Amino acid sequence: MGVEGRMSDRAKNLEDNEFLDHLKKIETANEYSLLQFQKLQSSLSEVESNIVSKLNVNNSLLLCNGQPLSEIGYNGDGKEDRKNKRVENVLNNSNFFEAAYTATNNPYVLLFSRAHYVKTIEVVVQSGHQSDLTGFYIQEPSKKLQTTEPIIDGRKKSRIVYEVNSQIIGFYFNLPISIVSVEVVSTTPSDVSKVMENLLEVKAEMFSVASSIRGGIQNYFNLTRERIKSKRSEVDQLSTQISTLQEEKGRLDVFISQDKGILKSVKEDISRERKSLDSSSLKLHELNGEVSVLLKKNNEAILTKKNLYLKEVELNNSISTIEQQIKSKHLELESVHEKISKGTAKADTYTRDLSGHMKESRIQLGCYMLLALTLIGFTSFIFWEVYDRASSLIGSFNTAQDTNIWQLLLSRSPLILATTVLLTGFLALLFFTVNHIISLNKDRMNMLKASILAEQISVSLANDFALTRAQRLEQSKKLKVEIIMKLFESQQPTSKLDAKNMSIMTQAIDTILKVKKQTQ
Repeated sequence: MGVEGRMSDRAKNLEDNEFLDHLKKIETANEYSLLQFQKLQSSLSEVESNIVSKLNVNNSLLLCNGQPLSEIGYNGDGKEDRKNKRVENVLNNSNFFEAAYTATNNPYVLLFSRAHYVKTIEVVVQSGHQSDLTGFYIQEPSKKLQTTEPIIDGRKKSRIVYEVNSQIIGFYFNLPISIVSVEVVSTTPSDVSKVMENLLEVKAEMFSVASSIRGGIQNYFNLTRERIKSKRSEVDQLSTQISTLQEEKGRLDVFISQDKGILKSVKEDISRERKSLDSSSLKLHELNGEVSVLLKKNNEAILTKKNLYLKEVELNNSISTIEQQIKSKHLELESVHEKISKGTAKADTYTRDLSGHMKESRIQLGCYMLLALTLIGFTSFIFWEVYDRASSLIGSFNTAQDTNIWQLLLSRSPLILATTVLLTGFLALLFFTVNHIISLNKDRMNMLKASILAEQISVSLANDFALTRAQRLEQSKKLKVEIIMKLFESQQPTSKLDAKNMSIMTQAIDTILKVKKQTQ
């Protein structure tokens, strides 16, 4: 217990020393940050003092109602011939219009010779009129001035400071005032606006950083105080424990004297037990030798088991590689089957090349057949009517003996002529329809012959010159086109059909010979 207590006390002392060193480092860092913050504040104030200057009434940049401030009185009156002329010219040139300005009679106007960035305007007005005083600064558009609380001095005058922080060309008031000072930026307005914006942002950021640093340090100090309080309570507890332990020590000394006698007897027992332990150690040494032999055998068994496991892993890897190879070969086989199916589909394209022509010719043949049947029906009907009327006319010859036959025929001649013309037209149209049907059938047969001939020629070329399927299909298409073009170059009568077919065959043979020469 004493050794453990001393060790714990040392650990606590080391921990407290480290904590105090850490606190010292934090304090030095805090002091350094405060110094840097003060330096930044001083540099910012220097920059602000360099770019901001105060203008008084004797400055030539300030004009009141077109005149220098030093030449006019308290109420803003000057020479009558110059009063407000420059003000109106400047306002007109700057396209400024303000209802408040036009409504105010003879306002007190202060203009600059050029536009300036103004921070503050300090004026003096008679006490009691500060609530009625309204100020505007002139720019596009104009804005109302924001005032601070007026300060009333002993002469019953109120000193008012207006915060502007903007680029203006002047300002005016509805009551007579006296100008104390005007803080303006001495550089160009655009640069000054940027600088002031940056300064304000830097100030805000610095204040936020400083406040956050101070807050963090304050929080850390609060935590440190709480820790010190907890340590003090622990020290108090330890002091009470030490007092109780001292009392316990007095009681234990009595028991120690009693235990010493017991210890002697125990030592004698220990000496006897050591002798027995020596004999048992010899037996233990023998057992250790046997255990070492068993451990060697166990290690050998473990090594064999590892070798078997490695072989099993190798077999599994080889099986997985074989399975992957089988899958890849299966995929290759599927791609080959797909290529075969595509090639087979392409091989049958020559039979589908005529599908469009066959379909269109079938539609036209149906239309022409319907027209032919209609014409046959009309012609048969007309023939039947003519036959019926002729038979009735012949029958009337036998009954009417006094009737003049030639007169009867001449009276019916227009009808006979019209009937003849109608029959002739129907028969001519029927002849044209039947002839066109025969021509369509001839075209279908010629197209089929050209397709079959081109396929046979392309197959023979593929067998002779070991052409691929794609080359054979391309050659077949070219031969079809050439044969069909030769076939439809001229339309010959039916009697010369055999001669025409013979010429087509000779042209096909010439084409085959040309292809053979090109391939050789």
